[in-house]
Amino acid sequence: MSFTNNNMPARAGLFKSTGFKYSLALFTGIIIGHSYVPDSVMMVLDIIFGFYLILIALKGDLVQLFTFLPYFLYSEVYIRAFRSSLPNLFADYCLLAVFSLLLLKQGTKLRLYSYSFVFAGLYALIEIVDIYRTTEPDFARINVLNSVNLFIISFWASSNILKLSVLNNFLNNLKIAGIYVAGIVMSAHIFGTIVYTDVSSYSSSNGLAPVQLSAYLGLGVILLFLSMVNPLEKKDFFLNIAFMVIVGSVMLLTFSRGGLYFFAIIVMLYLMFNRKSLGSYFIILMLLPAAYIIYYFVVQTTNGLIIDRYQQSGTSGRNILIDIGFQIFKSEPLSGIGTGNFSREIVARHLYDVESGAHNEFVRAAAEHGIIGILTYWTFYVYIFFEVILRKGVFRQYSLYFFALFCLILVHNGLKIALQPALLVLIIATPAFVLAGKNKHDPGS
Repeated sequence: MSFTNNNMPARAGLFKSTGFKYSLALFTGIIIGHSYVPDSVMMVLDIIFGFYLILIALKGDLVQLFTFLPYFLYSEVYIRAFRSSLPNLFADYCLLAVFSLLLLKQGTKLRLYSYSFVFAGLYALIEIVDIYRTTEPDFARINVLNSVNLFIISFWASSNILKLSVLNNFLNNLKIAGIYVAGIVMSAHIFGTIVYTDVSSYSSSNGLAPVQLSAYLGLGVILLFLSMVNPLEKKDFFLNIAFMVIVGSVMLLTFSRGGLYFFAIIVMLYLMFNRKSLGSYFIILMLLPAAYIIYYFVVQTTNGLIIDRYQQSGTSGRNILIDIGFQIFKSEPLSGIGTGNFSREIVARHLYDVESGAHNEFVRAAAEHGIIGILTYWTFYVYIFFEVILRKGVFRQYSLYFFALFCLILVHNGLKIALQPALLVLIIATPAFVLAGKNKHDPGS
C-alpha cells in the first residue's frame, strides 16, 4: 500500500518481510481470539498502549505514533466486546488526548492548508451547547466526544502535511492491523462450533460487534486491494491476493453486508480513475479467481445461508430510520430535538417500536440539530469533497477512496468507532497541497 506514484520512489526495503508481518499478525489474532491471553491482561495492555501513544504525542514523534496507532484503534473492537472495566469510550478519549497534545505542541506556529475543520468545530459547539436539552446523557456524551474528536483531528490534519513515508507507514500498519483482527474472528471458525443463520451474529464474529467489523475488515480488504494494484508492490502481488481472500472470507462469514459494499464501491472508483489503463483490467481479471474462491468457501461453510443473507431486501431497518429522522427534522426544522435524543424520541413519538440510534450521522445531525446541524455537519463533508476533487493525480484518487469509505461508514454504522475520525488524516493531511510548490515548502511535519 503506498500513497505515492511512479515519480515518487518508495524507500528501499519498505516492503521487506511483508509475508512474515502478515502471517505474524494473523497468528497473533488467532491466539488472542482463542483466549490464550486473558481478557484482564488484554485490558492492562490496552491501558499501557493508550498512555504510550499519549507519551509519543507529547514527544511529537509522528513516525512512532502512526506506526502504533493502527493497532490501538483496531484493538478497540476486541476490548469493547469483552466488557472489561475500561470505559467503553477509552480509545476515543485517548485519541482526543493524542491529537489535542499534537495541536498544543504546535502552539501558534501553525499554517492552515484547509479550512474544513471550521465547520466541524461549529458542529461540535452546537452538540455541546445542545446538551442542556438532552434526556439521554449517556448518548449525548458519546455524540459530543465523537464530534469533538472529528473537530480536533480535522483541525490537526488541516494544519499538517505528512511526509509520504509517514503516510505510507500509517497505511501499511492499518492493513496489518486489519489482518490481526481477521485472525481474532477466524479463531472462532477454527476452534469453535458455529451455527449459521441468515443474519449477522456474534457467534460467527467471535463475540465482536458484526456491524462495526464491517468498517475494520472492510478497510483491511480495501488496503490489501490497493496494495495489489500498486505497481510499487508487484513482488507482493500474489501475497496480497492471498490475504485478501483470507480477510474477505472472514468478513463475509460475519454476515454483516457493509464490508462487501464498501469494497465494491472502492473497486468501482478505482476502475473509474484507471479506465484507460489496460493493466487495471488485467488486475480485475486476476481478482475473479480470488472472488470465486471466496464465494465457494463461504457458500460451502454456511451451507448456502450467505446467499439468503445477500438476497434479503432492505437495509436491516436503516432505511426506515432514515425516513423517521427526516420526519423529525420536518417537525423540528430549526433546532431539532437536542443532542442524544434520537433513540428516545422515535419511541416517544410512536415512530419506531424500540429505541435505536440513527445509524447515520447525516440523519442524526438533521434530526437532533435541525437546519443548523445540516449547515455545519453536512457542509464539513461538502467542503472536504471539493478540496479532494480539486487535487491532482494519485492524491486525488487515494483521498477520494478514503473519503468515500469514511462517508459509507457514516451511513452504515454512524460515528461509533475511534478508527473513523483517524481516517481524516488520510483524507486531509496529504502532500497534495504543497506538491505544486515543493521547492518552496517542505511536505513534512
